[in-house]
Amino acid sequence: MNELILLIMPQYLDAGDEVLLFREAAEGVGASLREIVLMDTREASVEWFYSRNDSDDPWHASVTAIVEQGGGRRLLESMYQDLTSGLDDRPSATVIPSRRGHIEETYRLLVEALAPAAH
Repeated sequence: MNELILLIMPQYLDAGDEVLLFREAAEGVGASLREIVLMDTREASVEWFYSRNDSDDPWHASVTAIVEQGGGRRLLESMYQDLTSGLDDRPSATVIPSRRGHIEETYRLLVEALAPAAH
């Protein structure tokens, strides 16, 4: 019996060598890597990041401080550009449009992408 086990790791990976490390780790235990990127527009992504400042999440406060020290909005816009450029070199990555407030739609697209027939 083939059992499907999913390990979802929310990571920002903008370079193929970073993805390769995850792929090697998965293959090292007999699994495969499915790279799925949930993505909105650059502007919406930056706004979403800053809108989380209203939360009580201490982790986000720490990350926001790091982002601000690194250039704030310009850093986030650069990270977005690096991600989109990196995806050009990773044709096996599945990009799912993910718009803020459209949770059900994003979830449906994710489930479809994870379906065995999708890969």
